[in-house]
Amino acid sequence: IFVLFFAMERLLTETISAEDLKGFERRFEEETKRSDSSSSSVDSSTTFSYAWALIRSHFEDDIRKGIDFLENLCLANRGKDQRDFLFYIAVAYYRMEEYSKAL
Repeated sequence: IFVLFFAMERLLTETISAEDLKGFERRFEEETKRSDSSSSSVDSSTTFSYAWALIRSHFEDDIRKGIDFLENLCLANRGKDQRDFLFYIAVAYYRMEEYSKAL
């Protein structure tokens, strides 16, 4: 039980360095440019990784941007992975202390 508690606390409080966030952003932007030049779209795992990085930011604007990405993933992947996306949306709202939305 204690292990689960500490794992959850880490998940809710862990932050990302600006340098690491830039790395995720760069990868997302590169894939976006590639998908613009072809008819494919950005891979959902790349989008999720960037969204997860954003919600670990110190800045509320980044967290909100991460929520937007996760909500779009929910809409695009009904059933498939949707539970995980919703979980991380709740984590993001918790981090912004918007507890009623986190529920």
